[in-house]
Amino acid sequence: MTPVSSFLYRLPRFPSNFPVEFEHNGARTSGHCLNLSHTGLLAHFLYPLGEGATGVLRLQPANRAFDLRATVSHTEGLRSGLHFRFADSQQEQVIRALVEIVSSQSPGNP
Repeated sequence: MTPVSSFLYRLPRFPSNFPVEFEHNGARTSGHCLNLSHTGLLAHFLYPLGEGATGVLRLQPANRAFDLRATVSHTEGLRSGLHFRFADSQQEQVIRALVEIVSSQSPGNP
């Protein structure tokens, strides 16, 4: 797939701002989510993440916490894109519900 075609198939991303943490090989860094989709998110972290690293991502929207595995798909400075690695359909449903909430709060949505 070319870079242009992969962009064309990207799921919609919705602006968001809630705390996140990423733990990989015993090291943990915190940050905040910048945008969210059904398959991943873009976040700004306190420390750079290594591209390709897989670990536990903790999402903390609205004073709740939800952990799932994720892989760092790309990084630019302190911003990293992470791809969700769902363990089961329940995790996927939780992310779908979170995306629905975030998308309903995005500018231009009632």
